[in-house]
Amino acid sequence: MKIAIAQLNYTVGDIDGNTSKIIDSITRAKGLGADLVLFAEQAVSGTPAFDLLRKTTFLELCEDALVQIASCCDDIAAIVGLPILTAEGTISAAALIQDRKVLRYVGKKYITARREMGFVVPSKGYEYVTIKGHKCAIVVGDDLRRIHDCDSSVETILSINARRYGRGTMTRRYEMMRDLAFVEGKNLVMANQVGGNTEIVYDGTSGAINRRGELCLMMKSFEEDLAVFDTEAPAAPVAVPSSGDRTRLVYEAAVCGLRDFYLKNGYTKAAVGLSGGIDSAVTACLAVAALGRTNVRALLMPSHFSSDHSVEDAKVVAEALGIEYNVIPINEIYTSVVDTLKPVTGGTEFDSTEENIQTRIRTVLLMALQNKTGYVLLNSSNKSENALGLCTLY
Repeated sequence: MKIAIAQLNYTVGDIDGNTSKIIDSITRAKGLGADLVLFAEQAVSGTPAFDLLRKTTFLELCEDALVQIASCCDDIAAIVGLPILTAEGTISAAALIQDRKVLRYVGKKYITARREMGFVVPSKGYEYVTIKGHKCAIVVGDDLRRIHDCDSSVETILSINARRYGRGTMTRRYEMMRDLAFVEGKNLVMANQVGGNTEIVYDGTSGAINRRGELCLMMKSFEEDLAVFDTEAPAAPVAVPSSGDRTRLVYEAAVCGLRDFYLKNGYTKAAVGLSGGIDSAVTACLAVAALGRTNVRALLMPSHFSSDHSVEDAKVVAEALGIEYNVIPINEIYTSVVDTLKPVTGGTEFDSTEENIQTRIRTVLLMALQNKTGYVLLNSSNKSENALGLCTLY
């Protein structure tokens, strides 16, 4: 059986847009001669959909979209993820489509992600189905970790997921999948989604493993992709990215999440305050990678506490990235604020009060740039500053 995996970037709540992507991929899979095409968990609705999963109208629209998708599946079967309203509540389900009909729903049993708790209820779990004459097991989400002792007649485990990215998770994910495929003696095909929604980034890296536990297909990370796995054809094993690639993957995840935050919310331009330090330099680099240099603008705001080389370093970064920048000294603003406060604070000695005034002046200017020009401001605070609260929430 030829199984197409459609790894797509979905938008939460954009049922029409997600449906259009799914139908386009079905057409492409037909062109590649696939018997079946797999889509990720909650592909129709996008995920995490949170309170939308409690709205009957939204869930009905998802089912209406599924009927539209099914009408395109005349020469191909499809497994599509979507939320379904049941008597017990909303379940995360895989819809099996054959011959332009929705034949059944397979629901997820184990709700392990906090973003779903309270919005999705458990269902029956994985089920066996026959697709184009082949016996398969359909599994949704984290139920894959609980599958065991598959019926001997099952040839392939079909898993649809919404697996978020985390440092090192890809290696652990594929180790689990290879062990499962080898122990059960089944082919294992997994479709994940890709892209950023809210604070979550999905890495994609969908793939297929043969019954010997060999990884035969691994799809792109942080990019949309479509590929076909032939369960009968021989394929050379491929390697999972090593731990040495993890820093690159963290960078790609940050770029992907940042780009999707802007695009899915209708933003195009970013602003950043460049200090000459590593934190703001990395932020500017990520912004350029995500949005392009013409859509990023920087402010350099030296004070009398700034060293000369910090300003020059910031200029070097801006010019190397090719982004527009302005130098706005804040000495006069700082002095005016401190002098205004002297009757209240006494102003006898320099401490964190004056240091924080400098920071807040810069924030005021950056926010003014955002309000006047529409360049959405990026936070360049590091982990330590965020942990201690020594930063401004932009």
